[in-house]
Amino acid sequence: MRWNPCTRRHRGSYPEASMADPTATTATAGKSCSPDRIPGLDGLRALAALGVTIGHSTKMPGFPGPAALVEAVDIWRGLSVPLFFVLSGFLITALMVGEEHGNGSVSLPRFYARRALRILPASLVFLLGMAVVNRLAGLHVRGMDFLAAGFWFRNLYDHPWSMTGVDAYAKIRHYTAHFWSLSVEEHFYLVWPALFVWLGRGKRFGPLLALLAILPVWRVCNMYRFGVGGMNHWRTDLIADYILCGALLAVARDRWGMERIRTWVGWAGLPCLGLLLALELVGIHGPSTGPVWRVLTVTRISVECLGLVCVVAWAAAGGGSRLHRALEHPVLRWLGQISFSLYLWQQPFSGELLPAVFQTFPWNLGWSLAAATTSHYLVERPFLRMRSRFRHAAAPAETSVAQ
Repeated sequence: MRWNPCTRRHRGSYPEASMADPTATTATAGKSCSPDRIPGLDGLRALAALGVTIGHSTKMPGFPGPAALVEAVDIWRGLSVPLFFVLSGFLITALMVGEEHGNGSVSLPRFYARRALRILPASLVFLLGMAVVNRLAGLHVRGMDFLAAGFWFRNLYDHPWSMTGVDAYAKIRHYTAHFWSLSVEEHFYLVWPALFVWLGRGKRFGPLLALLAILPVWRVCNMYRFGVGGMNHWRTDLIADYILCGALLAVARDRWGMERIRTWVGWAGLPCLGLLLALELVGIHGPSTGPVWRVLTVTRISVECLGLVCVVAWAAAGGGSRLHRALEHPVLRWLGQISFSLYLWQQPFSGELLPAVFQTFPWNLGWSLAAATTSHYLVERPFLRMRSRFRHAAAPAETSVAQ
């Protein structure tokens, strides 16, 4: 018997999404069952992309100066990429669950073909564009930076502490630095789909939970081996919790249904978000060395995962609250759809080496939005239409998250 996405247990179709893929969504609970988008997840993607874009603008000339505003934006920015990661894990896994229910199996070749069409065109056009700007503007970005970005090891090439201005090249490497997060996602795409297929139905929840329990211990081992300052905090194995938490949410949704998850979020959501906010404030105002800093380094990711999973589950469950309606506003939905290109193209307009007209707030936001819109409609859309060739006939429609 074919899996029916309209059943109570599997409400809605299963979408595809990622930081590099924001067109995926499904019908929300309580709405018509169709391979439609989940508007709330588009809204979350928009907030994540805006958090990165505006967060990178706090150091630009013209940004309003109140310390409280800058602090709030810094917290927003710090949670934006982790939110992208959780969305990716949830939506990519949900898409594979839906394909498995509809067809009996997941086609890995088709999966990777769709991923390539989703991510590669916009990424390569950005890198080519930056190579031209690098040449014309004399930015002196090294070829190795482009190579690391194009072959998805940018997160291993250098790490955050090497980009804080301690060396003369820090301002230059900024222009490809955001590919660290795309590299993490690519590593996830290489491993998780094959593991998903190998584990089989009904055998994924336990291993995911075990991995999430092991990762904090692994961070402690690395902290004692390399020290907090010597750790590469962008390494995939040190921050995989975010994507795995999203994947766990999708598996739990398939196992217990969205109604039960909605109940869990109802009693756990506010405490988790409160703890998350408290931890972020301690991270900003607390000591940057000593035992408190070490504890924060180890626990912060786990706490962020709890809070962000609650947010994603709440948005995916849908509802008629004012917050849900605000998240589903047409402007936010549109920004969510272009969020991948916006994430790519905000970077050159938040550096310090281009002419001031491109890097003065709020004009840099306008340039970022214009470049992202052009990239989305001229580069992404044509290739997104080609992805239909790599779907099984019975597979649910794709959309995306990290567009």
